[in-house]
Amino acid sequence: MNQDIHYTDETEYYVAFSHVSGIGPLTVEKLIAFFGSIKSAYNAPVEQLAQVFQGQALKNLIEFRSQESPYSILKSLLKKDIQVLTPDLPQYPSKLRNIAVKPLCLYIKGNISIVTDEDTPAIAVVGTRNCTPYGRYLTNLFASRLASAGMTIISGMAEGIDALAHEIALKFKTRTLAILGCGVEVIYPPVNTKLYNRILSEGGAIMSEFPPDQKVVKGLFITRNRLVSALSDGVLIIEGASKSGTLITAGHACDQGRPVFLPPYNLTATYGYTFSHLMQEGGTFVFSPDDIFEQLNLKPDRKSTRLNSSHTVI
Repeated sequence: MNQDIHYTDETEYYVAFSHVSGIGPLTVEKLIAFFGSIKSAYNAPVEQLAQVFQGQALKNLIEFRSQESPYSILKSLLKKDIQVLTPDLPQYPSKLRNIAVKPLCLYIKGNISIVTDEDTPAIAVVGTRNCTPYGRYLTNLFASRLASAGMTIISGMAEGIDALAHEIALKFKTRTLAILGCGVEVIYPPVNTKLYNRILSEGGAIMSEFPPDQKVVKGLFITRNRLVSALSDGVLIIEGASKSGTLITAGHACDQGRPVFLPPYNLTATYGYTFSHLMQEGGTFVFSPDDIFEQLNLKPDRKSTRLNSSHTVI
């Protein structure tokens, strides 16, 4: 499900920079501001680059560009049906343009329109890997209704709540986007290999800001959480401990102006802290999926259970 994307002269340089270890979006922003364009920054003399950043990251860049051609990297990705969105392209999601750390690249396998089409309302469903039976019940209750209404379901393809949310989206044949904390060619956790393949074969998409072969590194999962919230119109929190990716995602949602939805929680559960903390931080209690529709100014068509296309998210 490819789109006809016309890449610019800058695209390949965003891709190249994203492959250099130690160089992230903030460094590239500084380089663009200093040199005027990303192409000029990538090809700048070492002594000029050293005025912006130094150390191992600079050494990595010098070594990388002596061995790799930016155009060849991009061409290789496209041959493998890995699509790329970079900030120079009009298809780059507007929801990501103004977040604190804007991704250099979005590497996408599958239905890229899930990422580029921002007219379809999207809900992020997040929760713990070690979910409780009650957590699974809540996920089924809420995600089934949201998916049947046609909302895009966004999550991180982790075990537990994430995987269940994607499975429910596939069951109701609605769009689902898995945002990984590793490369799109790395299936993690391996137990979700079948789910990964189903997402791609049944109209969903797999996305990451990291190079496609990026292996699993714990800190990268925390980094990706800001994209889960940013690409959604709201974040549904199912379960999460006091120190968890769930809580981090909720924090990003608050910073990005996305509503955080909190369904009734089990009073005997150990994650009660997360619920009470998020309520204090401005989370919205939702007793049923219809509360989410109301908060987002959406009206499902009761006859077809799909969203009325004349209503959009505010």
